[in-house]
Amino acid sequence: MEDRIMSQGYVERYGLNFFCDENNFRSIYRSGLLDFMDSAVIYIDKNFFITYWNLAAEKLYGWAAEEVEGKNMDILFCNQFDAEKKKKFMNKMLKNGRFDFKITHKTRDGNVIIINSRIIPIKCMETIRGYLVINNPLGLDDFRADIKKNYNIVKTIFENTTDSIYLKDLNGHYIMINKAGSAVFGKKPEEVIGLGDRQLFPDTEAEEIIKCDKELMEGGETRTFEETVHSIGTPKTYLSTKGPYRDSKGNIKGLFGISRDITPIKEAEENMAYKALMLSQVNDAVVMVDNEKCITYWNKGAELIYGLKSGEVMGKPREDIYKWSTSESERSAYQKLEKNGYWHGENAHVRWDGKKIHAETTLSTIKNENNEKIGILAVIRDVTERKYLEKKLTESEERYRIMVEKAKSGVLLIGSRGHIKYINKKMAEMLGFKAQEVFNRNIFELIDDKTLRTFRNHFKLDKGNPFEVKFTRKDGSYLWALVSTKTLFKDNNEYMGSILILNDITARRDVEKSLMNAMLEKDRNFKLIVGNMAEALKLLMKQEYSEDYDREYT
Repeated sequence: MEDRIMSQGYVERYGLNFFCDENNFRSIYRSGLLDFMDSAVIYIDKNFFITYWNLAAEKLYGWAAEEVEGKNMDILFCNQFDAEKKKKFMNKMLKNGRFDFKITHKTRDGNVIIINSRIIPIKCMETIRGYLVINNPLGLDDFRADIKKNYNIVKTIFENTTDSIYLKDLNGHYIMINKAGSAVFGKKPEEVIGLGDRQLFPDTEAEEIIKCDKELMEGGETRTFEETVHSIGTPKTYLSTKGPYRDSKGNIKGLFGISRDITPIKEAEENMAYKALMLSQVNDAVVMVDNEKCITYWNKGAELIYGLKSGEVMGKPREDIYKWSTSESERSAYQKLEKNGYWHGENAHVRWDGKKIHAETTLSTIKNENNEKIGILAVIRDVTERKYLEKKLTESEERYRIMVEKAKSGVLLIGSRGHIKYINKKMAEMLGFKAQEVFNRNIFELIDDKTLRTFRNHFKLDKGNPFEVKFTRKDGSYLWALVSTKTLFKDNNEYMGSILILNDITARRDVEKSLMNAMLEKDRNFKLIVGNMAEALKLLMKQEYSEDYDREYT
């Protein structure tokens, strides 16, 4: 575009730059480059009515463009001039192609200012179509360089921005598009020029885009909105600003558009929304505070634990809602948080209503992209009930421990491989050891070989019936015990050990042995007597005595 403008409109007759030709001036005017000028630039038609008023003119005179466009340039003069006199003056002064002079103008608020003004005629086929008025101008060469510089700036932005920038005609065909815009379709800019939306988008999307563009042009409005398209198969979301673009007379010639790919932002927003939804549903309290310890986030879990809705706590100091029960524990936790960026532990909170809760808390430091601390995130689990149950269990365990210690029976806790994990006082006395002497010893080492198999067959089973086992005491003597077992299992049904309850039956076994020995002694004596009577008894077997026996005893 720059080469085309530079090659056209050079008017040798006046020795002026390219913008004196109406076509070239229109190109510059439509590009918006004149709005970048530091000098006030005004374009008036041949009847001296203002048709263009740049931003510098707005700043210099105080009138907005829409307030002066269509009005006679007389509004700038302190004195009124006859229209015919102005034409003759202009024609006389412009016979050399331009006119530089100083003139007195007035501003909107009535202030009088002296303007260094330059007037240049804008021609078409040697016919004056209007006048370009440059007030407070630079030198002409500087002015041209300024336009070229500003054009290059716009061109650089146009070509290098990551936003899609494009122009379409009234029929929806692309007449201008930058590299970022054409890359959306996987094409070069020159490959997109002349194509319409139906050739670039899926049918349904193309019809929606065409309908939207038509509404914008017909309504003459500019709008910013989100749109999702499948340009090369992958859906992408764009934040688009679209509106009609007009010629110098205000006629709509097509549509301009600037579209920014916000797909990553939308995905991040959706991800954040999903995480926020997840956080809002967890039973643990999730609380975020800023550097002043004022609450900036409060989920449903926090509402349940502390009894206040999010709207009731947002922006309030955290200490108004709950406090740590002791300042020492809070100070210690925050010192570790400051050092490590993380703290986890149990503490007690006092709620706003005075109720005390036990909490399992995790604190984390929150930092921004510049690694600056912006707050603290707390994840809090109410463990009040658990602490109560633990206390009751501890009390219950203490009672059972006392009962076991004072029991008249021996009690052993055996691990999965037979190692002694607990022995009560009675059992230690029965074996003649101190508890620490047998702790972690394998119980098989204390059992006599004759009853070891019986023990191995029973100690992992709950058969219900007690069995007898012979133990070896520390002094080498033996101990007979009647053993009952209770097996223990993990949650996955894996064997973890057994509880053994033992009663000393050594005395009974000794009595039984004495009785047995006495019986055996009597049996031996009886056998001796019978043995001595053997010959006599043999006679009973003879026939001659049998008849007498029959008569006597039958």
